[in-house]
Amino acid sequence: MQHHKINLSYANKMKVIALVIISIALLVILGWYIENPTLLKVVDFGPTMKFNTALSFVLCGLIILSLSSPTTNRKALLPYSLVILIISGITLVEYIFNDLDIIDNLIIQDQLSIKSPGRMSIATCINFILFSISSWLITSTKSRTKKLGTSLIVFTLFLALLSIISFLLYIPITNRFYFIDTMAIHTSILFLLLGIACSLKNPNTGFIAFRNSDKIGDKMIKMILPFVLTVPVVLSLIFSLLNNERIISIDLGLAVFSVILIFIGSVLITVYGKNLNRIEEQKRLLQKSFDEVNKELLDYKYAIDQVMSVTIASPTQKILYVNDMFCETSGYSRTEILEEGYRLVQTDHHPPEFYEGMGKTASKGQVWKGELLNKSKSGKTRWSHLTIVPFRNSEGEIYQHLTFEKDITLEKKAEELNRQYVNELKNRNKELQEFSYIASHDLQEPLRTITNYSGLFSKMYKSTLDKQGVEILQFIESAATRMQALIHDILDYSRIGKEKTKTELNTKTIVTHVIEDLSTLINEANAQIKVGNLPTVYGAETEIRIVFQNLINNAIKFKKIDETPYIQIGYQEEELNHKFFVTDNGIGIAPHYKDKIFQIFQRLHKQSEYTGTGIGLAHCKKIIERHKGEIWFEPNDQQGTTFYFTIKKKQV
Repeated sequence: MQHHKINLSYANKMKVIALVIISIALLVILGWYIENPTLLKVVDFGPTMKFNTALSFVLCGLIILSLSSPTTNRKALLPYSLVILIISGITLVEYIFNDLDIIDNLIIQDQLSIKSPGRMSIATCINFILFSISSWLITSTKSRTKKLGTSLIVFTLFLALLSIISFLLYIPITNRFYFIDTMAIHTSILFLLLGIACSLKNPNTGFIAFRNSDKIGDKMIKMILPFVLTVPVVLSLIFSLLNNERIISIDLGLAVFSVILIFIGSVLITVYGKNLNRIEEQKRLLQKSFDEVNKELLDYKYAIDQVMSVTIASPTQKILYVNDMFCETSGYSRTEILEEGYRLVQTDHHPPEFYEGMGKTASKGQVWKGELLNKSKSGKTRWSHLTIVPFRNSEGEIYQHLTFEKDITLEKKAEELNRQYVNELKNRNKELQEFSYIASHDLQEPLRTITNYSGLFSKMYKSTLDKQGVEILQFIESAATRMQALIHDILDYSRIGKEKTKTELNTKTIVTHVIEDLSTLINEANAQIKVGNLPTVYGAETEIRIVFQNLINNAIKFKKIDETPYIQIGYQEEELNHKFFVTDNGIGIAPHYKDKIFQIFQRLHKQSEYTGTGIGLAHCKKIIERHKGEIWFEPNDQQGTTFYFTIKKKQV
């Protein structure tokens, strides 16, 4: 859209210039009919604009109007150009055969011109011929033809400027160049306007392109060119005026003129040289930066080439580049891949719709990622993770696809093994559940029978048994009771993790309820329990309750003889975890038991010393691990033990 506005702006300027040219030419034609010298000469010492010249300018203005149209019809220009060529050509013939007068005074009798009445100057004829030709060339579709037309316009500008400078320096007609001596001042100015209008037709070439260019060389030229064009003219005008007033002689004027030009030229060359030095330094720094960036890119390319296969393809999937890794993994040579394309490595594992989807995604300018099963030249298949990145050009069109391919065959095998292990683990869990069922039903039934009959036997025959018999019977009843407790604990252990629902839990409330449940044990031991501020956590309520219950119960059970149990329950803030601690002043635990006490059925004391099955801390460990935490113990300054456990915070 912006490009269209620029062209429209240039077209409007061309129309304005065309109207100015036509208006001035029509005024000159009017001047010939009313014989007004001011309209014909503009300046007293200058020649007149001839009638044929004004008529030709009207035709030139019409040509410029046609050129300002976005869709110029070259055939529409032909009649105007032919008339201009005929007028100018015949005039040149008249100059060759001096006695001829074919069209000079054909329409208007020139009574005002001193030299060559009614006949335009040689430079005017040449400029009209060049304009007619160039207006035809600049409408061509070929770039070289347009440039040729622009070059012809430059020559017309040169002749026009030469004539204008003659007027600025007040050079008499008799002292001017023969081919511009009868060119009027407004003729010269209109030729300048014609040249500018033609340049606006193709703003990407010629003077307009030079004016809009931001290239360093063009900027330098634009900086110096005004001085080169204006300084000699201004100096010549000054010395001409001084010479006319007899203030300075021609010889002295030429000497001063030369010195000033040398001085100004030296200054310009110095400034230009300094700018070149600055540009050279910038170029050196840019080259250094470019080399560093290029080396970094080459390092990245080398690193990528070591781990990934890389290809570059056109939007039609023709491979344009392939790296060594692709050739190595596929087994094909670079020539084979560039000639045959991706079909060499494709398999029948994926349906055609799969490959079509890849192409559609990339054609929309979107990055495609996915897994692909390819084959090598030997027929061996491999899994790859593919990333296709489309690139757009300055017009927004996709011109190539960059593809990264990473071999993930080992990862796929690992996934398959992991899947097998998961299935095996599921089977083991199923077996464990079956074992739990057997333990809860099949094993407890004979135990109940043993307990019932041993109780009945004791009731019926205890009086007839001696002391040893009574002890044996008590051992049987005690063993059956412990066996029932073990089976019950195993069943509880297997149930940990079945509580799927996790919610926000107030641990202070949970600890309060646990203390209430253990109130009988606490009162019997006369235990003192201090509970600090506890947080809200995300977890399974029953399982968190079991952890606090086991730790508090153990702190009371393993107390020192004749010493009141003192238990402290607290909390420490961490970034990722909730960290709890339960401190007691009990008998303590040796550090080398740090792993053994969390194993199932592992006891540190005899059954006669402390009751229990040795599974409570195993319960705690399993629950805490399910909550993404850890549990451990450390000795404290009361010669007791502090148990720590963490629960992972809920990620927001």
